[in-house]
Amino acid sequence: MEKLIKPVSGFLVLVLTIAALALGIYFMASGVTEDGVKPVFWIGLVLMVLSLFLMKGLTVISPNQSIVCTFFGKYSGTMKENGLLFVNP
Repeated sequence: MEKLIKPVSGFLVLVLTIAALALGIYFMASGVTEDGVKPVFWIGLVLMVLSLFLMKGLTVISPNQSIVCTFFGKYSGTMKENGLLFVNP
C-alpha cells in the first residue's frame, strides 16, 4: 500500500542553510585568535553542522517522477510533488 508524504517547500530551508553556513564560517574565522579559541568558535561549529544536516534533507523531484523514502530500510512513504522540497533526513 502506497503512503504519500507531503514535504515542505525547500526554498526557505535553502535560505536558512546558506545563512547558517555563512554565519558559521564567519564565527569560526573570528573565534580563533592568538590568545586561543573563543566560545564563538564553537557556535560557528554548531552552525556548520546544522547547515550540513539541513542540506541533507533537500531534494529535487522532476515532473513525472517520485522518490521513495525509507527509514532504516523500512518504507515510510512516497513523495510525488515536483520541485525543491525538504524532508527531515
